Amino acid sequence: MRCGVPLFLLALACRSEEPEPVAIDADAEVRSCQASIVTEAPAGGTRVQVAGSFSDWQPVDMRESEEGLIAELGRLVPGTYPYKFVYDGDFEGDPPVDVRSTWSGGFENRALLVRDCRHPSLKALSVEVQGDEVVGRFQWKRSNLEDPLDVESIEASVAKEPLGASAVQVDSDGTIEVRAPAPVEGKYTFRLTASDTAGRQNEEGVVLLPVWKEAQPFSWGDGVMYFPFVDRFRDAGPSPEPPISGASEGANYHGGDLVGLLYAIEDGLFEELGVRSLWLNPVVDNPDGAWIGGDERTFYTGYHGYWPVAPRTVEGRLGTVDMPAEEALHRVIEEAHARGIRVLFDLVLNHVHEEHPWVEEHPDWFDLEDPCVCGSPGCGWTEMARTCRFAPYLPDIEYRNQGVVDAMIDESFWWVETFDADGFRVDAAKHMDHVILRTLSIEVEDRLHVPGAPHFYLVGETFTGVGAQELIAAYIGPHELDGQFDFPLYWRIREAVHDGGSFRDLAAEARYGEEVYGDQLHYMSAFFGNHDVSRLATELAGCSDWGALWGVCHDYLADDTFDETDAFLIERLGMAWAITVTQPGPPLLYYGDELGMAGANDPDNRRDRPWGARTEAQDALYAEFARLGRLRADTPALQRGDRVELWVDEDLYVFARQAEDEVALVVLSRWTSGSREIPIPTSVLPEGTALVDDRGAQAGTVSGGRLRLSLETWSWKVLTPE
Repeated sequence: MRCGVPLFLLALACRSEEPEPVAIDADAEVRSCQASIVTEAPAGGTRVQVAGSFSDWQPVDMRESEEGLIAELGRLVPGTYPYKFVYDGDFEGDPPVDVRSTWSGGFENRALLVRDCRHPSLKALSVEVQGDEVVGRFQWKRSNLEDPLDVESIEASVAKEPLGASAVQVDSDGTIEVRAPAPVEGKYTFRLTASDTAGRQNEEGVVLLPVWKEAQPFSWGDGVMYFPFVDRFRDAGPSPEPPISGASEGANYHGGDLVGLLYAIEDGLFEELGVRSLWLNPVVDNPDGAWIGGDERTFYTGYHGYWPVAPRTVEGRLGTVDMPAEEALHRVIEEAHARGIRVLFDLVLNHVHEEHPWVEEHPDWFDLEDPCVCGSPGCGWTEMARTCRFAPYLPDIEYRNQGVVDAMIDESFWWVETFDADGFRVDAAKHMDHVILRTLSIEVEDRLHVPGAPHFYLVGETFTGVGAQELIAAYIGPHELDGQFDFPLYWRIREAVHDGGSFRDLAAEARYGEEVYGDQLHYMSAFFGNHDVSRLATELAGCSDWGALWGVCHDYLADDTFDETDAFLIERLGMAWAITVTQPGPPLLYYGDELGMAGANDPDNRRDRPWGARTEAQDALYAEFARLGRLRADTPALQRGDRVELWVDEDLYVFARQAEDEVALVVLSRWTSGSREIPIPTSVLPEGTALVDDRGAQAGTVSGGRLRLSLETWSWKVLTPE
């Protein structure tokens, strides 16, 4: 405050004391138009130069400065410039993984991003919750033309509610502070734009600054991640768009919609299951029509969402006649956020459908010259992963063209800006150049990760077999994806619940994952089922007709009678979930697995989730899944603890999850029964520690460095200190 008024009114309110109006951002930094590259001087007196498109790839000398070695390049047209360092006359090879990069001339290079100095700049600085208010801070920089900030141009909102002038304060150095009421728990996202007195808006457009008000800080491993495949999840009403003819049964739209998902959130389904995050399959617009699948006999529509056909458009069939899809998507996210549930959007970066306008408008963004189809002769899914097409009608995006990198980053952030998403699940990570994923990570870090803001989660999908942790790890780290779905562990979880399985193999895969994933382990996601593999219930039941298109494999738990098959499936599915939900990172639950749904290969594994009264068998399995899910959501050691293996043999697996002073013992038994003693190091639990199970029943005391356990076959326990 100066002269008794907020600083943004200073120029007007203090005229009686100051002969000339003073610009409120008088001390704000002015953007420079001079491009430069700075690096550290290497040891040993190596001569360092830089060469790039800005110099026609002729080496430019660097000089010493207070910042390090610097090459001053003068004023460049805004854009992305490839370059490399030249050491004693030799051009460097591939750039480091943690720098911005771009492709040029068949090589990956470092990238110099030149911003447009003719516009002012606005960046988020920090955000925090102060009682019943949220406070966001931003930094304004003037353009090179030095026109001051136009206070009346500032447009600020939080949770999409416009804020008045009294909520905004500007300091002379260009710091902008915005305050907004936050009366209840939930997510509050600031949106801010501003212009200078010449009418030039900040270069970045809408600047986002999210913050959560909640009792306990959130981490992505705090609870279950649930995958509701929207078209097959819940039908809340008639579709606003006509049906599509010519598709095979099971491969067409079935009427599930975002309104049905909204109803499930409002009904409290996800709190019952311990869910803290939702992964939505793609909600982008898909084509009208049916196309042949890889089996040459099934005609598919885009009901799954993975065939983008229009940018920045929500698929209309995901709405109802009473609630359009875009409105429903807003409602889903708002209701989820009000309950502390995060929402991830499925990001399709590898390809588009041939009807997408980009294919005609920008053919150079795609590999259109005689591309091979993944899985066809001479075109293996792994050997030709980067260049193969998923289908003839799905052009593969060529990220060695900077234009499509820029376009896809803009497209991705439009969804964040418009719908307030909390993260991305990135489809088909191994099928793309690293440049798109690393650029996405850099942009997330630059735009969203400021002090006080939540972590925007990037989790990828790389379909692999066992022992392929290095392939998965090649795409994770602070410079790229946070984590991926742990396919190597997935196969071992499923094997472990078959009669011929072994906990030794499961434990070995888990140990190898810990070694390879390192610091990213707690961002990895364990799972035992998803939309690309057969349902575990059907595999366990031994349905052999894997080529069936739809509904051949029986859904045993949906029967009205409870028999031995139901009991068998419940114990095995319960064990699979117990293994999954006790691993580090967010455990994934595929819709309907909590009911033991049947399903062979795609599309049979995407049947409609049943609603209404559950059968006795479904109810028993659902109770087991809900108990384990809530246990994960309520047990700090399971949420964030490191894994310490205590015992493993073919049929008994015991490990601790340990986080500072929080410990949980996980006991998994296949065929082991009776009494067993397990060694317990004092580093895990001190002598004399009494343990209870999740229902409060006494489970034993550590004595002589050992714990005696009472075990039953196909059972699990999670024990914590009394």
